[in-house]
This record gives sequence, C-alpha cells and structure tokens, in this order.
Amino acid sequence: MDRLIGVRLIYIRRAEDLSQKKMADALGLTLAQMANVESGRVSLRLFNAWTFCWKFMVNPYWLATGMGSVSLDWLPKEECLLVEKFIRKKPEALFRDTYDVLIQAVVEASHKIDLTNKTTYGKKDGVKNQWQKLKRKIQKAVSKPGSKSTLAKFLGVDLTQLSKWLTDSKAAREPGAEYTLQMLHWVEHQERQK
Repeated sequence: MDRLIGVRLIYIRRAEDLSQKKMADALGLTLAQMANVESGRVSLRLFNAWTFCWKFMVNPYWLATGMGSVSLDWLPKEECLLVEKFIRKKPEALFRDTYDVLIQAVVEASHKIDLTNKTTYGKKDGVKNQWQKLKRKIQKAVSKPGSKSTLAKFLGVDLTQLSKWLTDSKAAREPGAEYTLQMLHWVEHQERQK
C-alpha cells in the first residue's frame, strides 16, 4: 500500500510540475524523506498526508485507495482547519494504518457545510425539503448530454442507481448522507464552472 500511495504522490507532484524538493518543502519533509515516501520505503505520516491533501486539494480516499475523485475542491477552508485540528491529535500515526481516520474527519467536517437550512432545523421535514431542493438542482445539472454519466462516475455508482435517486416518483429512494454530500459538492462545482 505504501508504494501505491507513493505513486499517487508522484502523480500529483508531476501534475503540479513540482520538483521532489519543492514537494518535500511543502509537506515539511526532507528531500530524503520525500524520496523514501514516494518509493514506498517509508510510510507517509497521517499529518503529512493531510497537509498534502489540503495544500494540493486531493481527496484522502483517493490518496489511500486510488478510488473516487482525485479532487477535494469542495471542502471550504474553515472545514479544512477543523480536519487539521483533529489530525494534530495523531501526528505520528501512519497514513496507511489510519487513513480511515482522516477520511472520517473530512466527512465530519463536510457535515459542517450547511445541508440543512437552519430555519427548518428541528422541523419534521427540514432535511427532506433540503434533499428535494438539491435533487432539483442535480436534475437540472444532469440535463446536459453526458452529465448524468459523469456524475455517476464521480460517485462511483451505477447509472441506474443514480436514476433511482433522481426520479420524481413516490417510490424514489433517497441516497445516503455521504452520497448526498458528494452530489451537493458536484453540483456546486458545476455551478462554479459556469
């Protein structure tokens, strides 16, 4: 696993057109440490992994597993600071052993993003209303040719499953919280692209 994490670090470093030395400096590592991490000889520390993810807006799940979206462009700076505060409690932990902790911290921080309108919080149907509003935004965004397939790929779900979530029938199933957040971030990203 360490070698594959190293390969993904190299991928981002090259995409950013950075030397190994500049990447090492950005992560607070020596050149030798960076070389060892990239080669998989040394495990990346949890704090260094988070620093990498934050500075280069990389999804920690992708860094750990190679799956999902590479980009973490949906997490606002305030939430990033919450994750960093959480990670500082375990700075010496190895990323390969605790990446789920980092991913959980990111998910918890992303819950701070207002998905439930505070004016409806506590009312019986507040979250359901928010899902309906978000669903309408998603339906509009996926009306462009190829967009629905792009969203399904982004979520890592079958196109049929996505269609079930987005249908307006009474039998429609709602996605889980994590998928809902991912869709929220995808829609916001699409809106920023306009």
